[in-house]
Amino acid sequence: MVNSLFRVIVIKPGPGFDGISVGILQVYPGGKPFVVRRRLFVLKLLVIGEESQVGTALCELLTQEAIPFEGITDINAELQAGFQLARFIDEKQITFIVNVDHLEGFAAGNLKQRELEQHHVIIPQQLAKVAESAGVPLVQLSDYQVFSGRSDNPYTEDDEPHAQSLYGLTRWQGELSVQRFTSRYLILRSGVIFCETGANYLTDLLAQWHNGEGFKQSTNTRFSPTPVADLARVLVAIIKQLDCGAEVWGVYHYCSADMATPYDFAEVLLAARAQFYGEQDIEIIPVEREISRKGIVKTANSEAINTVMSCQKVLNTFGIRQRPWRGELTRMIEELEKA
Repeated sequence: MVNSLFRVIVIKPGPGFDGISVGILQVYPGGKPFVVRRRLFVLKLLVIGEESQVGTALCELLTQEAIPFEGITDINAELQAGFQLARFIDEKQITFIVNVDHLEGFAAGNLKQRELEQHHVIIPQQLAKVAESAGVPLVQLSDYQVFSGRSDNPYTEDDEPHAQSLYGLTRWQGELSVQRFTSRYLILRSGVIFCETGANYLTDLLAQWHNGEGFKQSTNTRFSPTPVADLARVLVAIIKQLDCGAEVWGVYHYCSADMATPYDFAEVLLAARAQFYGEQDIEIIPVEREISRKGIVKTANSEAINTVMSCQKVLNTFGIRQRPWRGELTRMIEELEKA
């Protein structure tokens, strides 16, 4: 008799299924009889937050790679309406829950504590409980804001989170809830995400541009701009390996290569726009942030002195390498100008 409660076995293919059917051998401890519960283990995701910026990029990539998925846009509203998530997971034969619901843009910093807790703590906790009871893994998105931004070095997964904002604190509490209520979880912390649509770092700068405002950008704060498409690529690569049986649960970091200052990012943006409009009468004004022994000085959009994260663990574990963000930023500007 085996020690674990579940073992995967191969069952003869059933009618209408071209391939190998996989089932669960469920073993009851204490000498009780076991039963076999047949199920087709075809990778199928439940994407929570499918219309968020990361969710949109993820669903586009899943469609391109012909990976089946079900999407839920507003899981909070669904649960309040009596949605039976566990039953849905079983009926749709979901094999992974992927929570990429996130509050978009710097406006999230103006949300009330209750709203942040609902998105960042309560929903992940509910998903973790359902994932555990349904026997499916949970992939949970988090981000760099769980850290204080005071370190001189890139943050690793072993560094203790010390959030300096309510946003970051609720993110960290959500991570703890996931770790508490389910055993098979993967938390992926991202860098500063950006894309062409919605409210994010890039569109905030473009809004200033269109309003004729000068760019006041820091020259001594460091961050890792991360296109949502790059983050989606990493999520899919991780899920594929987990689906193959890799037991490598835990917390991981991913941000794009080439850390930069906000001034660097604005310069690349300026150069990309110049391809369409020539030299623009927009000034990038360098600003140096003051650092004190007691902490850091933050800008209005909660920009910390250092939010760069080490991605060595995700490389060592999954073989996923960081990609540069500059080319993707140029592509986004081209797409925006063509639209």
